[in-house]
Amino acid sequence: MIDEEIISGLLVILFYATVIILLFWGVREAARSRGRDPDSFTLIALLITPFIAYVILVIMGPNKEVLEEQRGERVRCPACAEWVQSRAVKCRYCGSELTPSRPVVTGSGPLGL
Repeated sequence: MIDEEIISGLLVILFYATVIILLFWGVREAARSRGRDPDSFTLIALLITPFIAYVILVIMGPNKEVLEEQRGERVRCPACAEWVQSRAVKCRYCGSELTPSRPVVTGSGPLGL
């Protein structure tokens, strides 16, 4: 029969493995929510520790350009590749005409608003 010490040892190993997996997953999701590359931060967590990877992530702060692109607030100008607001009609860098990705509300809609 299996000894109770072996079973308790396996349960401890299972517990620690679960905690480590959750720490790596937490770093990965924190990187994703801040607009950073989750694979890079998972690798940092594997090479160093999840705690230091998270500290680096907090120090770096969010990547605003990526987050705004994910939310659809910014797009790249097709002429000069600079970031502009998605509602822009004209690029502020090169002056080229843009097609807004969201409809621009002018106030002269069908309801006369």
